[in-house]
Amino acid sequence: MSNWGISVAMLLCVQAAFVFCICYAIVSDFTRLRIANWIPATLTALFLVYAVIRLDVSTFGAHLMLAGMVFAFGFVSFVLGWVGGGDVKLMTALTLWAGPSLGPDLLILTTLGGGIMAFALLLLRNSTQARILMRSEASRSAACAPTDWRWEQRPSFRCSRCSCPRSISLARVGRSDQASVR
Repeated sequence: MSNWGISVAMLLCVQAAFVFCICYAIVSDFTRLRIANWIPATLTALFLVYAVIRLDVSTFGAHLMLAGMVFAFGFVSFVLGWVGGGDVKLMTALTLWAGPSLGPDLLILTTLGGGIMAFALLLLRNSTQARILMRSEASRSAACAPTDWRWEQRPSFRCSRCSCPRSISLARVGRSDQASVR
């Protein structure tokens, strides 16, 4: 097999692993409100393989810089309690993949998708369908237990007090980034 054939086969393997990691993150976050550490680590390692095959040094640096900025903002958001640590790590890994060309789209679409989903969950939180979809209150851990949503008692929205799986809105990058890999 020629070098071209090997790199095409490797790109296909990297893309398949990328899709698997994103799908696993969605299911894991939706069912357990947890994103395992191996998922962003694997996505980062896969990006390094992709970068060796397809990117030049300056483009690679631009991807790293944007991911670093997203991580810095995400870290501050995590410290303030607005998002979970797994969300920050997954968003950083996906921003690394998206790079400067798709990064702004990823951030905007993720924000919009997450906002729409949070609004829908707020509307459905007392409905019968929501009780069927979401786990019972007794099975939730203390960190993810629902709280009284009266805003006068909650001066800030704390992620550790909500049950909104953000990986679903993050998954949009899987479709848009895979188109740019081809």
